[in-house]
Amino acid sequence: MKKITKIERQKRRKNRVSIFLDNTFFCGISENLMIKLDLFEGKEIDEEEISRLIKEKEFSEAREKTIINKIFTEEKVVETDIERALKLAKKRLKTLINIKDKEKVKRRLYNFLLRRGFSYETIKTVMDKLQGFYS
Repeated sequence: MKKITKIERQKRRKNRVSIFLDNTFFCGISENLMIKLDLFEGKEIDEEEISRLIKEKEFSEAREKTIINKIFTEEKVVETDIERALKLAKKRLKTLINIKDKEKVKRRLYNFLLRRGFSYETIKTVMDKLQGFYS
């Protein structure tokens, strides 16, 4: 059995705490995990509880990393769609240069991007960026 001798809030990451077992640093965990596992100074924990703490900590960190990676991946995909739509729209504008009616150019460009499967948000962003070219 080991005893939690100290729980200290981390200096840089305020939502995390450092756990000390028998006056020796053991690990850093989130406050939420500390509350979930009912950890407090003076509590004695056995090897089973220590291994549970480690598993919960690793699971929590893996989940956070997965969420962060998913967010970054989604942002890259959105940016890639906009870049691709912008490239196609510029290419298409070259073929529409002789049309005098700017509203007609705008409609054709919009429909062109729509047929290519781009979302309304992506098309709107591209149309806003290219507004000087067709108006």
